[in-house]
Amino acid sequence: MSNSCMQSKGENMQTFERSEMKLSNSFWEVSEDNNPYECELCLEYGVVCEIHSELEWDNTLTEINELADCLNRIGWKHMAASGSGGWRNDSYSSEVVEVNGENLRDFLFCYNTDMQVHIENFDNVFNGSISVKLSHHDRPMGETMNIKNVVTFSEEE
Repeated sequence: MSNSCMQSKGENMQTFERSEMKLSNSFWEVSEDNNPYECELCLEYGVVCEIHSELEWDNTLTEINELADCLNRIGWKHMAASGSGGWRNDSYSSEVVEVNGENLRDFLFCYNTDMQVHIENFDNVFNGSISVKLSHHDRPMGETMNIKNVVTFSEEE
């Protein structure tokens, strides 16, 4: 389900051992080849049934919590999000918040609607940035949110 996030240091190199992440708060697809619950109802509908959707959401929350833990381990203590989105493509920026699973979930699933979240890679995580593509009914092709590591005055001391 999830990847490790071990930080490697060698020759001043750091690597974030986490790859692409795809998350959803709804519409988990099921097929003959991909039916994790071996549920006939899921297979019939082609998506996870109501009973199993709670388990899928729990798995999604676990992945978000693991990512927040990984970010904490590499020094992220506070974060903020910004981008342009919604049906009017309005600019937005969040307040600075503590890095934890609940706040990260609120960033990733920022709209009260069915959403797909895609983090293609973590190439810039050590530079303090994660680029996230959010897809929903107002922006089915996606919008980009940037989550930034924020160093506060109390952390600098």
